[in-house]
Amino acid sequence: MNSEPGPATTESGGVATPTFFPDPAIDRLTQALMKLTGEVWVLTERVAALEALATRRGLAIDDELASFAFSPEEDAKLQAARAAFVRTVIGPLSAVGR
Repeated sequence: MNSEPGPATTESGGVATPTFFPDPAIDRLTQALMKLTGEVWVLTERVAALEALATRRGLAIDDELASFAFSPEEDAKLQAARAAFVRTVIGPLSAVGR
């Protein structure tokens, strides 16, 4: 049986979160890094799946991807998604000093 205590917890907005480091900013930075790492892996896996599907269907998309441009409507949706992504990843850092 492990006799060492687990991480401490702190209340933030009514939610208990584990505290691993003496400086809460490091905990928040670690949380942001973990969220970003998860997002990158999901995207890596999804791109690999799309490339495999294109190859299985006989689509040579490499040249098209190099010159691809989103429509204005697609670009607007992508910019909104980018803003949400930044809030998700960087959000934990905004609580530093609170």
